[in-house]
Amino acid sequence: MNPTVDKCKSALVITTIICLLSSILLFAFGLTLEQSFYGRSPLLRNFVSAPATAAICFGLLTFFITSFTLLGLYTGRKNLIYMISFMLLFILGLELGVSFACSLTQQSLLHLIGDSLRSSQSKYLTNASAHETWDSIQRNVGCCGVDSYREWYSVLKEHRVPNSCCITYRANCGEFAVELRNVYITSCTSAIKARAVDHHIPSIALYVVIIILQVSTLLLMYGYVSNLSNA
Repeated sequence: MNPTVDKCKSALVITTIICLLSSILLFAFGLTLEQSFYGRSPLLRNFVSAPATAAICFGLLTFFITSFTLLGLYTGRKNLIYMISFMLLFILGLELGVSFACSLTQQSLLHLIGDSLRSSQSKYLTNASAHETWDSIQRNVGCCGVDSYREWYSVLKEHRVPNSCCITYRANCGEFAVELRNVYITSCTSAIKARAVDHHIPSIALYVVIIILQVSTLLLMYGYVSNLSNA
C-alpha cells in the first residue's frame, strides 16, 4: 500500500480511538450529572436534565459512529467510509446547533428558575410541595432565599429563616440562625447559577474536544479516501 495512505490511515485510527474514548467520557459525565440530582427537588432536576440528556445522547451517538469508523478502516470499504463521514458530519452539525441553542437559553432558564422560586416562596407556609422544594434546594445547594435570606422575614412573619437555611442544622435552628451567624448568606439564584457554571464547564470542554476530534476525523477521512483512490 502507498506509504501516504498508511500514514493517513494510522493518524485516522489514532484520532478515532481518542474520539471513541472521549465519547465514553461524555456519556459518563451526562450519566453522573443526571444521577447526582436524582432524588432532589424537581426544579433542580429539570434544570440539569436537558444538558445531561444531551451529553448522554451525543456520547452514545459518537461512540457508535466512531466504532463504525474503525470498522470501515478495518474493512477498507470506501462506500462504508463515505456513509460514516456523512453521519459524522450530521452529528457534528447537530452538536453545534444544540450547543448554540443551550448558550442562548441558559440565561432565560435562570430567569425562569428565579420566577418559579419567588412564586413558591410565598406558598412556603401553606403548600407542602413548595415547602419541600424550598427545603430541598436550600439544604442541597447551600443557600437561603431567592435573592437574600432577609426575604424570609416577610414570608414567615417574624425575624427568622427556615431551618433548611442553617449551616449547622438542629431543631428550630432557624429561629436564631441570623443572630448566631448560622445562616447561608448566599442567595439561591446565585448558588444555582454557580452550580450551573460548575457543571457546564466540563461538559463544554468535552464538547469542544470531541468537535475538534470529529473535524480532524472528517479531514483525515477525506485525505485517506483521496489517497486510496489515487493509489
